[in-house]
Amino acid sequence: MVIIQVSRRKEARSMIETFRFGEIVIRGATYRDDVKILADGSIVHPWWRGAGHRVEPGDVQDLLRDEPHLLVLGMGQPGQMRASPALRDELERLGIRLVEKPTSQAAEEINTALRDGERVCAGLHLTC
Repeated sequence: MVIIQVSRRKEARSMIETFRFGEIVIRGATYRDDVKILADGSIVHPWWRGAGHRVEPGDVQDLLRDEPHLLVLGMGQPGQMRASPALRDELERLGIRLVEKPTSQAAEEINTALRDGERVCAGLHLTC
């Protein structure tokens, strides 16, 4: 079992504290199903997508309504989940930057963006 401790650079408390396959700790709460993080910090749990490992615009409409600057998709470990071409087009149209990384790296990306004051939202796949 591998547990990834998310760094606490700049002495700021990180939103995402730890991630390991199938489990993530966000602000002290443990989740064992996929989650979404809205730009206001709210958590949507569990997060089920209509097309499994493909994220469509309808899967993240609540995130996009928050008008984030950045959408981070945690693709799982090793990284099966991906944004669909339709979602990529929608994000480009709205001027929202997309970052897709394995979930452990996505957690770091989210924490860094929040520390930098960026308006960020996320969809995190916790398994494959």
